[in-house]
Amino acid sequence: MNINSIMLGLEGVTGLEVEEDSYTGDKDEYIVFDYADVRGELFGDNESIIETASMIINITLIKRKPGKSETNYHGIAVNVARYLAEYDASGISYGVFSEKLTDQDEVRHLVFECKFTKEVEENA
Repeated sequence: MNINSIMLGLEGVTGLEVEEDSYTGDKDEYIVFDYADVRGELFGDNESIIETASMIINITLIKRKPGKSETNYHGIAVNVARYLAEYDASGISYGVFSEKLTDQDEVRHLVFECKFTKEVEENA
């Protein structure tokens, strides 16, 4: 199952660059997605009829100190969750954690988990 096009569509929702597996760009704020697991869920004639892809989506944002502009992480989280739901993602959840970057800035990570279930196309 390949849902890269759905994941890459997050750029239009957030305005952030999106890449699979690891980020190679030069922006401070970006999205990386990974396939945590892809497996058959329903079988017939020893072949998968339905597959589920478990996804991890890491949104990296800069949490700035007072007096500096800060990205609205809650607004991004809501928009991402709605976008994923539009594509029938299930089990959508996310957590937020921060880590110190410099004296002035911290990195805030929004880490989403969700699943996509699709029928397997013949000869795919």
